[in-house]
Amino acid sequence: MKKMTETETRKLIARILTVHGYRNSPIEDIHASGRITDEEMKHLNKTILNQIYTLLMLIENGKLFNSWWFTNDSWWREWDEPKYLKEWEKGLDL
Repeated sequence: MKKMTETETRKLIARILTVHGYRNSPIEDIHASGRITDEEMKHLNKTILNQIYTLLMLIENGKLFNSWWFTNDSWWREWDEPKYLKEWEKGLDL
Protein backbone atom coordinates (compact mmCIF):
# COMPACT_ATOMS: atom_id res chain seq x y z
CA MET A 1 0.00 0.00 0.00
CA LYS A 2 1.40 3.38 -1.00
CA LYS A 3 1.91 6.10 1.58
CA MET A 4 -1.18 8.27 1.83
CA THR A 5 -1.23 12.03 2.15
CA GLU A 6 -2.76 13.56 5.29
CA THR A 7 -5.87 14.47 3.28
CA GLU A 8 -6.20 10.94 1.91
CA THR A 9 -5.79 9.57 5.45
CA ARG A 10 -8.55 11.83 6.82
CA LYS A 11 -10.85 10.83 3.95
CA LEU A 12 -10.18 7.15 4.68
CA ILE A 13 -10.84 7.66 8.40
CA ALA A 14 -14.12 9.43 7.53
CA ARG A 15 -15.16 6.46 5.37
CA ILE A 16 -14.23 3.95 8.08
CA LEU A 17 -16.18 5.89 10.72
CA THR A 18 -19.18 6.21 8.42
CA VAL A 19 -19.25 2.52 7.51
CA HIS A 20 -18.49 1.04 10.91
CA GLY A 21 -19.89 3.75 13.16
CA TYR A 22 -23.09 4.40 11.30
CA ARG A 23 -23.86 2.17 8.33
CA ASN A 24 -23.14 -1.14 10.10
CA SER A 25 -25.64 -0.31 12.84
CA PRO A 26 -29.41 -0.63 13.34
CA ILE A 27 -29.86 1.81 10.43
CA GLU A 28 -29.00 -1.07 8.07
CA ASP A 29 -31.85 -3.14 9.52
CA ILE A 30 -34.19 -0.21 8.99
CA HIS A 31 -32.97 0.12 5.41
CA ALA A 32 -33.22 -3.62 4.77
CA SER A 33 -36.82 -3.66 6.01
CA GLY A 34 -37.76 -1.05 3.41
CA ARG A 35 -38.45 1.85 5.77
CA ILE A 36 -35.68 3.82 4.06
CA THR A 37 -35.38 3.72 0.29
CA ASP A 38 -32.08 3.14 -1.51
CA GLU A 39 -32.04 6.80 -2.57
CA GLU A 40 -32.65 7.98 0.99
CA MET A 41 -29.89 5.68 2.24
CA LYS A 42 -27.45 7.00 -0.37
CA HIS A 43 -28.33 10.55 0.69
CA LEU A 44 -27.79 9.70 4.37
CA ASN A 45 -24.48 7.97 3.61
CA LYS A 46 -23.14 10.94 1.65
CA THR A 47 -24.34 13.46 4.22
CA ILE A 48 -22.85 11.60 7.17
CA LEU A 49 -19.57 10.91 5.34
CA ASN A 50 -19.19 14.59 4.44
CA GLN A 51 -20.09 15.75 7.94
CA ILE A 52 -17.61 13.36 9.58
CA TYR A 53 -14.88 14.42 7.14
CA THR A 54 -15.62 18.08 7.85
CA LEU A 55 -15.51 17.48 11.61
CA LEU A 56 -12.13 15.73 11.24
CA MET A 57 -10.83 18.71 9.28
CA LEU A 58 -12.20 21.17 11.88
CA ILE A 59 -10.56 19.17 14.68
CA GLU A 60 -7.29 19.06 12.77
CA ASN A 61 -7.16 22.82 12.21
CA GLY A 62 -8.30 23.63 15.75
CA LYS A 63 -11.56 25.33 14.78
CA LEU A 64 -14.07 22.87 16.24
CA PHE A 65 -13.14 23.18 19.91
CA ASN A 66 -13.28 26.98 19.71
CA SER A 67 -16.63 27.11 17.96
CA TRP A 68 -19.89 28.37 19.46
CA TRP A 69 -21.42 24.95 18.82
CA PHE A 70 -18.80 23.13 20.87
CA THR A 71 -18.71 25.56 23.77
CA ASN A 72 -22.41 26.47 24.04
CA ASP A 73 -24.66 23.94 22.33
CA SER A 74 -24.53 21.16 24.90
CA TRP A 75 -27.64 18.99 24.40
CA TRP A 76 -25.46 16.19 23.01
CA ARG A 77 -23.31 16.22 26.15
CA GLU A 78 -26.25 14.63 28.00
CA TRP A 79 -26.00 11.44 25.94
CA ASP A 80 -24.72 8.28 27.63
CA GLU A 81 -20.94 8.03 27.79
CA PRO A 82 -19.48 6.01 24.91
CA LYS A 83 -18.55 2.42 25.66
CA TYR A 84 -15.83 0.31 24.07
CA LEU A 85 -17.51 -2.62 22.32
CA LYS A 86 -15.03 -5.46 22.78
CA GLU A 87 -17.45 -7.96 21.19
CA TRP A 88 -17.72 -5.75 18.11
CA GLU A 89 -14.05 -6.39 17.32
CA LYS A 90 -14.97 -9.90 16.16
CA GLY A 91 -16.92 -8.47 13.25
CA LEU A 92 -13.84 -6.54 12.18
CA ASP A 93 -11.64 -9.67 12.27
CA LEU A 94 -9.11 -8.06 14.60
